[in-house]
Amino acid sequence: MAWSTPLTAVVNAILNASQWNASVRDNLLETAAAKASTPATNQGKFFVSTGTNTLAERLIFGNTIAASQTLGTAGSYLDLGTVGPSVIVTTGIHALVFLSASMANSTLNADNYTSFAVSVGTTIAAVDATAIRNEQHTAGAANLSRMSSCSLIGSLNAAANTFTAKYKVSAITGTYVDRHIVVMGL
Repeated sequence: MAWSTPLTAVVNAILNASQWNASVRDNLLETAAAKASTPATNQGKFFVSTGTNTLAERLIFGNTIAASQTLGTAGSYLDLGTVGPSVIVTTGIHALVFLSASMANSTLNADNYTSFAVSVGTTIAAVDATAIRNEQHTAGAANLSRMSSCSLIGSLNAAANTFTAKYKVSAITGTYVDRHIVVMGL
């Protein structure tokens, strides 16, 4: 069903059932209130325009890994022992990605990074431009710093996309705790 331009009322004109249904009922079924369904547990919902006079309901997805884990290989974005966190989100061509993590490094002045990759519907590698970065000024895993960021990502395929947090260190060993990802598909 699609929204259509409503008929203009004219004095003494009679609307038949199909005209009324197309002009009133069918257009009301294209409103956000009609398209909203019961929210799933712990998920927010919002609406985005997917074209002229069309709306789509989108979910906000988040995931957390609380356990402390380390990365001992410097240089490129990798998975930790427990991959992620990750979420599968239906998006249009854009998404807002929120990341947060507590990070520390055993090496003084080393950098820890948390970024994300996109897979399945779209392929985008984790990069520094979308990363949280923590420069370690006091060596040791006990010196965790909490960091967070929000990135607007474009050039997605309008599909179910998987967003997965990835990690990088400039020197070994990086520690990561309470890793979060939240994605709003636009």
